[in-house]
Amino acid sequence: MNELTTYRTIDLTYQREDFNPDAWDWLRQKGMFDAHGVELRGFPSDLDIPRYLQMQREGRLVYITVRDTGDVVQGYSSHFWHRDLHFNARVAQDDAWYVEPALRKLGIGRRLREVALEELRKAGVRYAYGRLKTAHPHDESMRDLGYVPWETVFIKEL
Repeated sequence: MNELTTYRTIDLTYQREDFNPDAWDWLRQKGMFDAHGVELRGFPSDLDIPRYLQMQREGRLVYITVRDTGDVVQGYSSHFWHRDLHFNARVAQDDAWYVEPALRKLGIGRRLREVALEELRKAGVRYAYGRLKTAHPHDESMRDLGYVPWETVFIKEL
């Protein structure tokens, strides 16, 4: 799916593409993953690339990018799905959701998620879980997308 959207004077294209460490712009994408890691956890990412590629081969990875007219990636949204262990239904989990800081609050992250949700629906996903860090709440935008509060997740570093 390719879609051209204009925000102010920025033309952006949203598309599903392969997670590809051999891509011509992998260093740019990896830099964004690292920036996201620093923003959320205080240190750069250490991606499990073989696992991403395995999920992709299985057709269970949905990786959406937003690119400007120069084909420079400006954000991404990645998700994966699996069969629920308790019910016969496909469920999706957020993996990561990131937009370059200079382009935030323009609806770009929302559109990334909308495109991802459509791709997940096409894959037969019944339930999409959206996880948000408490330091970066998007509660209203999630509700606007049709998400409802479902559970509370706690984490303990060991």
